[in-house]
Amino acid sequence: MMMLRPEVFAHAVLLRPMLPLQNPPPANLKGTDVLILRGRRDDLIPAESTARLEHWLRESGAAVTAISVEAGHELTAEDLQAAADWLSAVSNRQPVEAL
Repeated sequence: MMMLRPEVFAHAVLLRPMLPLQNPPPANLKGTDVLILRGRRDDLIPAESTARLEHWLRESGAAVTAISVEAGHELTAEDLQAAADWLSAVSNRQPVEAL
């Protein structure tokens, strides 16, 4: 969705993500915060696909935080805590215009 409608999101938590399109279109994600949570032992999502997605997001201007957790494809308490902490941090941050 971020690749086709980047204006929809201000923040996104991507759990075990992969690059969904071979050649994603250019997008302007400046001002968009993205958290990527990947499992070190994930045997369903190729690490290369997640790395390509992360690269595309950064090239598109997104502020990306990537965290690898000690897990496979399943979600863990560590994922939930990392997502909660990240969402709290980005939600409490003052908008750039207010600084």
